[in-house]
Order: sequence, then structure tokens, then C-alpha cells
Amino acid sequence: MIFAVRASDGGAEERTIIQRENRPKRQSIDAWAAACMVSENRFRGVRASRLPDQDLLLRLEDVSKSYSGTRILDSVHLSLYAGESVAVIGPNGSGKSTLLRVICGLTTIDSGKRALSIDLRDVGYVPDRFPILRFTPREYLMAMGRLQGLTKSMLDLRIYELLHLFSLEAASDERMTGFSKGMLQKVNLMQGVLKEPALLALDEPLSGLDQDSQQELVAQLVALKGRGTTLVIVSHALSLAAAVADRVVRVDAGRVSEDVGLKPPKRTSVVQVQFRDNRDKHELERHPGVMHIDVAGDLCTLYVDASITNDVLRVLLQMDADIRSLNQLE
Repeated sequence: MIFAVRASDGGAEERTIIQRENRPKRQSIDAWAAACMVSENRFRGVRASRLPDQDLLLRLEDVSKSYSGTRILDSVHLSLYAGESVAVIGPNGSGKSTLLRVICGLTTIDSGKRALSIDLRDVGYVPDRFPILRFTPREYLMAMGRLQGLTKSMLDLRIYELLHLFSLEAASDERMTGFSKGMLQKVNLMQGVLKEPALLALDEPLSGLDQDSQQELVAQLVALKGRGTTLVIVSHALSLAAAVADRVVRVDAGRVSEDVGLKPPKRTSVVQVQFRDNRDKHELERHPGVMHIDVAGDLCTLYVDASITNDVLRVLLQMDADIRSLNQLE
């Protein structure tokens, strides 16, 4: 779990703890704190009292959240229970990622109530984008584990297991500045499960992973759930939801609908493309067959309902976009 340090006065306690770690000299305290994503917002506005139902981990009641005057979440009601897995689906820009940050206590809420029955340090979070850091995976994971109170011997074993699981042994002592998106995503996932959390929230966890790594991740999530971890997963891949989720909630225009039911997973086409005009990318995001778009530099990866792949390809050709590759995920 990245977020492990409470900020008591806007940063003083963060610095005291962080300075004990053996960080590289080239990186300042402030940059190191930012890399750890330590945020005092995580400890604001969260009612952490024990909830009446012992199996109830979290409850959101009439929660709303706005950014720059735009309502992102609107009167949300949601309950999470111990040991269940919940898939969060919805169109791009609907508020899914904001909902995850609210669940994890990473952002304040404008109105409503948020109640937890667990300590925030037992909440793990895998964001949709992982920063490029100057650390090696081993250095980074060791620092995160020490912030979570794990001993060096425990960390040595756990980091060895995770590096082997995600096939990163050969790169364990290389600086992450040269890592691909897929390699960074593996480190991102490792930090999320370094210390098994009571609640694990994942935002597009399959992004950047090859097919073998995706299958291994699904197996690990099923195993975590079996050991009692509650999972909340935002993913455009309905196959992941079908494999792991007990129930599905849909976010659309900031509103949350619970238990919408899980349709059989769609076959998905993956199209890598370069747009000559960024306005074309934004237009394509609104296409009903485009489930998700990943952006890495000037290269975009489109996840498309396979049944209408030809329609999307025709649109791309009309846009004079440069289609680099086309593959299918089952």
C-alpha cells in the first residue's frame, strides 16, 4: 500500500518519518514524499468508527464531490462488505476513479458521510497511473514496506515472491526511469499487495500487462479474495469482472447504480493508433463501441467491443489516423 503515513500538521510528521528511510541523495525530501503519494487528505473527512454490521467495511451515504465547480460524484450511496469483490464499470469520465479515491480516503468529500470499520492503513490502492521514479523496484518496495511496519526479513521474502510472480527479477535493481508502462504497472500492483490489505482498490489493473501477466493477476486477485480481502476494481475488461466480481456497480454522470448485473464478457479488440489531431481522440472516446483508451506519449491503445471493430476502424481511417496494430483479447 503506497499510502502509509499520517500527516498531522500538513507535512511535519511526514518529513520526520521519511528522513529515517535510506532514500537516494539525488531526490529531495519533498520529491520523495510526493513519490510515496503521502497525503493528509487521506485522513480528513473520514469517520473511522466501527459500523454496526461487523461484515460492513465501508458505507458512503449521499456523498458528493466536485472539482473546479464540476460535479463528479452526485449523491452516491454505496456499501462494501468483508471478503466481497465489486466491479465498478461505466463510460470514460463518469467518476469511477474519483469514487475509488473517495473509498480509499484519498480525497475529501463535499457533502454526505463516509464511514469505515477498518484502519486506513489497511486500505491498499493501485492507481491507474504510476509515476516514473528514480528508485529501483527493490528500493521502492522496501521503503513502502518499512513505512507499513514490516520487518526487513519479512520484506526480503515478500519482495522476492512478488518479483518472481511478476517476472521482474532481472530488473529488480534497475532504476525505474527506463521502465516500460507494463513494467511500471507491475511495480504498481506489487506495492498494492505488499502487505495484504483488508480492502484493495484497483484502477484499471490490467493496463499495460501482457496476456500471461493478466492471467496471473486474475489468479492472485481470486486468491486474495479467498483470504478475506475486499476488492473494488475499476476495469474496462468485463472478462476481469466476470472472473472476480460478486456484484457490479455502474457509475454514469456521477451517479452510482448498485447491483446492475454482470453481462457475459464481450470479446475485446485492442487497437494501437496514433492520431494526427488530438481532437479526433476525444471524439472517438464518445464512440459507443470504444470501452477505454490508454495514452502513452503519442501512442493510444483503444479497447473496443470486438463486434463493431470494423466500424471503429472505418472511423479511424476517415480520421487519417495511423493504425499500428490490431489484436483480440478473449
